[in-house]
Amino acid sequence: MQAPTGDQSGVVFVGLFPAPFPQGHPVRCTVLPRPGAFVLDNVPTGKWYVLARSVTQRTGEGRQVRHTPTVGGFGPITASADRAPEPVVLRLYRVNLATLRLCSAAHQGLHPAPAGS
Repeated sequence: MQAPTGDQSGVVFVGLFPAPFPQGHPVRCTVLPRPGAFVLDNVPTGKWYVLARSVTQRTGEGRQVRHTPTVGGFGPITASADRAPEPVVLRLYRVNLATLRLCSAAHQGLHPAPAGS
């Protein structure tokens, strides 16, 4: 997994989903302390999307560390009983937090709150 240059991404959640957006629980997942190599074992037969998102870290005192969220995706990939999926290179991109919330709300069938509320 490749992060943007100079990125200070913390924890990265990586999941395998049946659609190109994270809805419901992933069929396989892992958590990384920072962007890097990962393995998702025992991938079920089918077509899947690998999706990743970094999250804001907190210091030992509970304060949030300044962090621009990053997201990435790849797919679809195909897994079958006789062939494991090929390795993928997942690139993380910085996103605006407001855009991330808007996209998340749209996929959940929700409407975002008006600006300033």
